[in-house]
Amino acid sequence: MIAIVSNRDVEARWCMGEPHTANLVLVSPDSEVAQQFVADPDRKTDQVIAAVVGEADSVAFECEKLAWPIRLANLLELLKRVEMRIPSGNSTSAAEIPSAPAGNKLVELAKLLRDVESGDNLAWRINGLSDRPVYVAPHEKSFIFEDSLLHLVQFDPHAELELVPITVGQVPQADQRKPIRMLQWLVGLRSGRIGLLPWIKADSTFRLKQFPEFQMLHHSADHRRIAAALSRPRSGIQAISAATQLDSSMVLAFVNAASLCGYLKISDAAAAASKPKKPSAGPRHALFQVFRRALGIASNDA
Repeated sequence: MIAIVSNRDVEARWCMGEPHTANLVLVSPDSEVAQQFVADPDRKTDQVIAAVVGEADSVAFECEKLAWPIRLANLLELLKRVEMRIPSGNSTSAAEIPSAPAGNKLVELAKLLRDVESGDNLAWRINGLSDRPVYVAPHEKSFIFEDSLLHLVQFDPHAELELVPITVGQVPQADQRKPIRMLQWLVGLRSGRIGLLPWIKADSTFRLKQFPEFQMLHHSADHRRIAAALSRPRSGIQAISAATQLDSSMVLAFVNAASLCGYLKISDAAAAASKPKKPSAGPRHALFQVFRRALGIASNDA
C-alpha cells in the first residue's frame, strides 16, 4: 500500500499512487518485495518507508512503524510526520509548468514537424536556425542542412524564424539527407526552453510507445533516465521529475522532443483516472480502503 499526498488534519492533499514516486510507502515487515524496495538504489532519497507491524512482528530494516490493527489517530500522526520531512519545493503543480506561446515561431515549426506526414506535396525552407537554411522534405521524411548539426544544437529558441513553403522540386539535391527525426528531436528539445508545447497538457499520462533511437539523436544520460522512467505510465510532468530526480525543465524538453518524434503516447488525465481499479483481497487491504475513504484520500493509479 502506498500514499503520496491528504485531507483532514493534515497540510497536504494525499492520494494513492505508485511506490517509486510516493512520499510515503506502507509495507509489510516480512515481505521480501518490501526489503528489495527499501534497498533499491534508485529509490527517492526523501521517501519515507513505514512498516505495518503487529505485536509479534520484527522489521529487518530501519523505517517508521505503523501499528496493526491501524487506528485512524496513528495514521494521521504518521502522515503529519511525513509532511514535516517533505521539502517544501519537492513538487511542481501542473499549473506551474510553463506552456510555450502558440504564436512563437519555434512552436509553429514544431507544429509543422508534428504534422510532417500530412500527405501534402509541399516542402519548406527554414531560415534563422543557423547561418545556412534548413530544407525539410516531408515526402522523403528527411531534411537537408549543408553544415554540421552542431550548428543547430544550440540555436536560439526565441529566434525570429522564417518558414517558407516551397515545392518538392525546389528542394536542393544532396547526397546525404538526414532523417527528419533528428530535426524533430532538436526542435523539441530547444522548445523546452520556452515551455511545454501548447497541445500537450502537463497533467496528462505519458508513456513511451517506442524507445528513442538514441544512436542517431543528440541526447544525454538524463534523457536515457527519463526514457527508462517512461517505460511505464507516469501521470504528469511532475511525476516524471520525481521518478527521475531531474528538473521539470529537462523533463518537458524530453516530452516535447519525444512527442514530435512519435515516440510518446499521451493520454488525457481524466480518461486515465476513469480506468476501472483492480480489486484487491485481504483484511489489511480492506481496512486500508476504509481509512482511505475516511481521510478523503484519492486513488491515483496510472
